[in-house]
Amino acid sequence: TTLASIGDAVVATDIDGKVTFLNPVAEELTGWTLNEAKGQPINAVLKLINEQTRIDVENPVCKVLQTGVIVGIANHTILLRKDGTEVSINDSAAPIIDAEGKITGVVLVFQDITERKKTADALNKSLEKFKLLSEATAGLLASKNPQAIVQNICLKAMDYLNCDCFFNYLVDQKASKLNLNAYAGIPIDDAMKIKCLDFGVAVCGYAAQRGERIVVEDIQNISNPRAHIIRSYGIQAYACHPLLSQGNVLGTLSFGTKNRTSFTSDELEFMKTIT
Repeated sequence: TTLASIGDAVVATDIDGKVTFLNPVAEELTGWTLNEAKGQPINAVLKLINEQTRIDVENPVCKVLQTGVIVGIANHTILLRKDGTEVSINDSAAPIIDAEGKITGVVLVFQDITERKKTADALNKSLEKFKLLSEATAGLLASKNPQAIVQNICLKAMDYLNCDCFFNYLVDQKASKLNLNAYAGIPIDDAMKIKCLDFGVAVCGYAAQRGERIVVEDIQNISNPRAHIIRSYGIQAYACHPLLSQGNVLGTLSFGTKNRTSFTSDELEFMKTIT
């Protein structure tokens, strides 16, 4: 009654690692009912993988049966529910010992920490962002040649954004052109082909001409003629911000990604701040 009533998920097995008990919380988290799970191997009911590598994680019940001691789950462990959905969990498994000191099974208690993990990940992401921004600001203010450190700053920003390329153009006011100052993510031969852009040409030239941000998304499935160049690089989403000073356009800074079709509002705001 106690095990069935507590707020954590509880699973018990026999000495062979076969399920003998699930409380209601465990039924909800695993997707298995007690009747379905009873007699099943623990690895069938409690499928665990590493969140990052997607490789199977050794079930703590197996470790307890081997060692006879209390075992905790590894970090970044995901429970695959019966329907294939995922739950982040932490747990602890302990041997069930009879009056003679023999192990008769294992009891495993675990929790759904999905929301807690999301909060922690968001906090870590926020700290990473402010650290990057403070380093960028300090570097630009201290440098006698700010253009020379743009490459390093943008590489860090590209990594933070999980992007595949960036381009920084500077304006040649006399010629009404943009000259490529820094970039990453494409071969040097391709970079030489776009070393100089006329105002209004491609996404960057258009952003410079208008003096406003241009965002192009789902590039591989649209026919926007200004996206022709970046489409050829396999880019799916691209955002170009003008570099402005007292209303004058000094250049552009843009980021592109091949692994998603759009940017979040937070990502666009970060790009704007870096710019």
